[in-house]
Amino acid sequence: MNTTPFANLYPTEPYKPVDESLYDPAGTPPSGESLYNPAQVGDRFSSVFVPPASPAPKGVFDAVTWIQNGTTPLRFLDGMTIRQSNVGLDSQIGVWGSDWCDDLDTESKVKNRPDAVLTDVAPITVYAYDANQCGDLTQGSRDEVRARAQQAMVLGEQTAVERSLAERFLAEAPNAGTASTVIEAVSILETALAKAGVSGCIHASPKWAAYLADGARLSNGGTSPMGHRWVFGGGYADTLGDTLVATTDLFGWRGPLAVRDTIQYDQNRYVVVVERSLLIAYEAAVAAVTVTPA
Repeated sequence: MNTTPFANLYPTEPYKPVDESLYDPAGTPPSGESLYNPAQVGDRFSSVFVPPASPAPKGVFDAVTWIQNGTTPLRFLDGMTIRQSNVGLDSQIGVWGSDWCDDLDTESKVKNRPDAVLTDVAPITVYAYDANQCGDLTQGSRDEVRARAQQAMVLGEQTAVERSLAERFLAEAPNAGTASTVIEAVSILETALAKAGVSGCIHASPKWAAYLADGARLSNGGTSPMGHRWVFGGGYADTLGDTLVATTDLFGWRGPLAVRDTIQYDQNRYVVVVERSLLIAYEAAVAAVTVTPA
């Protein structure tokens, strides 16, 4: 049966059960049969409705400051180099300790300028794929394929990006040790951000959100007690696991969604690929802490 994303919910012909025995007002299905039979799903009713859904909240896209946001092709398909300029400044800071009229030869405000810290960030391309069923090349079937591919991209793009980012976090963030509770982990990360002197993001598996909001009240309003932004990405669930990571703020560049399709006539198949190239950067992964209950 051909379906569309928003099929007619009110067909012109009244509904007639395919098999009257499938619906028993008395509530007793025929012997050996169930009111729910997967083999007959899609054949019993005259319309199919595909409910659209929105991406999960509190994901990484909400935390990114988008400098380029999908209106033009990605400017940095060859990647970008991030120069650290807001963290690692300890060697440039001092406190004047002499009397203002002392001989200047006894104290100087000259400090050591640190060597430039450069980090290369590569872009990624996220895509979603779909194809028709049973060789149906009608316009209605092709519309359905395009809609499914686009919806898969809507729901899956952010999660795919989060998995990629989490791998970078774990490779780059200094290990700040372990914590016996998630509350202790938050205190360690907030201390690391405070020592770095920057605001930032704390990235964690969504499983920690309930723990932090219940009793501890550490994630209410979307920020930590010190005002750092929580990012509970679905893509962090398996990649970060029990590890929480603090980073500086996130900046992003992304191109527009591209929908590419073709008919493979030799296979009676219509295929669609929806894709987007993007790049998300941060100045530094400040610290990582793993929760290991005692």
